[in-house]
Amino acid sequence: MRAWLRRIEALGACVLLSAVLAAQDPAADEVASLFERGRWREAYEESTHIESQLLRAQWRFHVLYAAGNLPDALAAAREGLKLAPDNLELLHNAALCCVTLGLVEASEQTIERWRSAIDTPALAAAQRADWESKLAPLEQATRALRATETDANAASTRARRVIGAGLVLCVALLVALALAPRRRAHAD
Repeated sequence: MRAWLRRIEALGACVLLSAVLAAQDPAADEVASLFERGRWREAYEESTHIESQLLRAQWRFHVLYAAGNLPDALAAAREGLKLAPDNLELLHNAALCCVTLGLVEASEQTIERWRSAIDTPALAAAQRADWESKLAPLEQATRALRATETDANAASTRARRVIGAGLVLCVALLVALALAPRRRAHAD
């Protein structure tokens, strides 16, 4: 599962790079250059100079995600979503991060928002199909996460019941053992 998420992340970074390199400020060009060379810390520091808050949030997500700092990458995507709540790229980024981190409820909420943004009439059919193809594997992963969480909760409940029954049995045996010598003493 992690392999396809990394491929999606790499594809997303390539799409972002190609889309923003065409017309952006010099700071974003420098971030792109540092990003391509794997110089994450410098790219992140340079991202503070990007004028567009939305572009800054997108770059911060990609830099942090590529560097492996998933909690901060998610925070960067969410920061961008405060500025543009229906931004498909940021919704994709946030959903990808939520799934990778195993945050079931956050993933479900983000995917629901993403689905609503995809279903807007303003989106062309070809674009809608492209975004839906990106959404489908993350929806599937989210369902798998939910199923795993449900199974884990059920197993935890069963384990607590077994432990409780074992504890009751131990207490009953201890009480029986404690009373057993008294019965022998009374019988003599």
